[in-house]
Amino acid sequence: MTPATLAAIRPHLTLFGPPQPNAASTDPFVAAALSETANAETVPSVSQPPPDVLTTRITVTAFGSRNTPVIRSAIVRFGAVLPRGYEVLAWQDGS
Repeated sequence: MTPATLAAIRPHLTLFGPPQPNAASTDPFVAAALSETANAETVPSVSQPPPDVLTTRITVTAFGSRNTPVIRSAIVRFGAVLPRGYEVLAWQDGS
């Protein structure tokens, strides 16, 4: 893959989504790609979470004394089937 190709598709990729994207919740480029492959047979994946599992990015900004910002970001998977009801997939300190 060339750097130009990666730069073009990178905004439409995710590390933490299911292996088979959901056409109802994707961006227009991914939805168009899915519609082109709608007739293709899909193979269920063992690693794909159940449909009631949600993966989301949470970003929080707090302001301390002197109005200094502190930013934390996490990618979290939520669902009743998970042991604690959630699973932290990634965590980032800083801006």
